[in-house]
Amino acid sequence: MTEEKATTHFIHTDSIMMEGTVAIKLGGSTTTVKDSLHCLNHENIEWMSQQIAELYHKFHTKLIIVHGAGSFGHFEYAEVKNILQSEEFKNSEHNPKSEIIQRLQMKIAETRFYVQQLNKEIVHRLILKKIPAMSVSPFDCGGFMNDSEATKRIEGLVEMRYVPVIHGDLQFNTTERSFKVISGDTIMEELSCLGLTTRSIFVTDVFGVYLNCPSKESQFNEISATRGLIKKIRLFSNNESTCTYELDMYENSCTPSEITTELRHQHDVTGGFEKKLSSAFAIARRGHQVYIVKAGTNNLETAVLKKHVACGNLSTFQFLGTEISSDV
Repeated sequence: MTEEKATTHFIHTDSIMMEGTVAIKLGGSTTTVKDSLHCLNHENIEWMSQQIAELYHKFHTKLIIVHGAGSFGHFEYAEVKNILQSEEFKNSEHNPKSEIIQRLQMKIAETRFYVQQLNKEIVHRLILKKIPAMSVSPFDCGGFMNDSEATKRIEGLVEMRYVPVIHGDLQFNTTERSFKVISGDTIMEELSCLGLTTRSIFVTDVFGVYLNCPSKESQFNEISATRGLIKKIRLFSNNESTCTYELDMYENSCTPSEITTELRHQHDVTGGFEKKLSSAFAIARRGHQVYIVKAGTNNLETAVLKKHVACGNLSTFQFLGTEISSDV
């Protein structure tokens, strides 16, 4: 059998494509039931795949999809962290045959297995919607940096009209022979830093960033969508340690005070909403547009196509979410 080189041919439709590439981060709390072990949120995954299909096919948007691990990996890596902090591990660190080291190895292997299982499910759902989705693993490609294999691969796929689907993952340090987590939020930040994206949208299980965030997830059901929800955050400082900002609130919101990010799942090993906000701020400081929206609503499409709405090319829809920008 003669070897044939597979090539992709597509019609250039630059006149109707959006400028730049949009990165969409699907939080683990949206694609999975985060407090239930290895449990998919089928309703949200179906919504997500339908939204992305419309953006890809109807509006020819260049997309990169990033997703967190949710209940597919966080439980396992929480055990990894517990082992690494234990006295038993410290006493057996240099004995590869010890029971604690073998347990550690299994939990690391399980972490990778389950994040890949979730990634496979999301890619499959996108393919069913006729989207040429391609899995990209940070573990297999190495780190995100200029001219790295991962960067070249993602850039090439996007230019050929594929949709890279990148997941939060483990990374292996070949020098130190150790593993570390790279979260989906960090990946979003790296993509922006490398100039691979111009707009970043974080899809979460809440409408956006709140003032006086409820300390319990159940309390979100007791407040209206706009009570305490921040409409816009404008950053005025380029110094991460002394961030100053100005807030625009939705009508009927509560009295302005400090942004809080207390809500967090107990087994979350990647920083929760606080890490998400930190990454969003870092992206905004580069002059890129950032939005935080709720899964299962029309706000994702509105955030992606915001300039089209402003031009009146689409039927108007009131955007409900948080926009983050920088004046520095």
